[in-house]
Amino acid sequence: MHAFLPDGIEPWLAGGLIAFSIVASAISATTSIGGGSMMLTILALVLPQPALVPVHGILQLGSNFSRLVFMRRHLPDISFRVFAAGAAIGSVLGGTVAVHVPQKLFIAGLGAFILWSVWGRMPGFLQRIGIAIGGFATGIITMFIGATGPFVGAFLRPMFPDRRQFVAAHAGCMSIQHTFKLVVFGVLGFAYGPYLPLLAAMVAAGALGSYLGRHVLMWLGDERFQLVLKAALTLAALRLIWSAVE
Repeated sequence: MHAFLPDGIEPWLAGGLIAFSIVASAISATTSIGGGSMMLTILALVLPQPALVPVHGILQLGSNFSRLVFMRRHLPDISFRVFAAGAAIGSVLGGTVAVHVPQKLFIAGLGAFILWSVWGRMPGFLQRIGIAIGGFATGIITMFIGATGPFVGAFLRPMFPDRRQFVAAHAGCMSIQHTFKLVVFGVLGFAYGPYLPLLAAMVAAGALGSYLGRHVLMWLGDERFQLVLKAALTLAALRLIWSAVE
């Protein structure tokens, strides 16, 4: 068993991570956000720093893609090519300005924007070009912090009040964003090989979680879903602001 696990990961710990993948993906399938942050927190306790973001990126890609597959019948009319183009440009720009902007100030501003988007009123022009801006801003943000899900959710929420369309659109956008991230880490030389067996098991468990979470999503009405989503986005925003202040 040890031969298939990366250094420092015992079989009992691997089993716990696989089980937690089900829970995290089920949460993400229900609200689109929350599960990724929970998984990142757990991984930070057991993985070396250089492996944290690449490994988390693979798990999030698997979780979001499986959610997209299960929700594909509800996918709205959305241009993923526009989002991908914006994300690519934003990633390049973010890499050039990341060293010049104080990270704490940036994180606090991001949290404030999410709060405003949830409890304020999103301007009409942002809603009309939200996909392009969302992709562009996501590319920039991911160069500072990895938690781009709440930001994308804040843009998509007023565009897709139907909970099923929102979850499907969010899963598609985040799949694109995490694909870009994994390509970048691969180019930079990160060795995924030692983690692949464990990642394969966790991605499969995550797909099961997405399937279970889909049934919870179908049970929720749009009104209850909006309340849960608002609460999740608000908590994510407050967490960002607190981390900047702390």
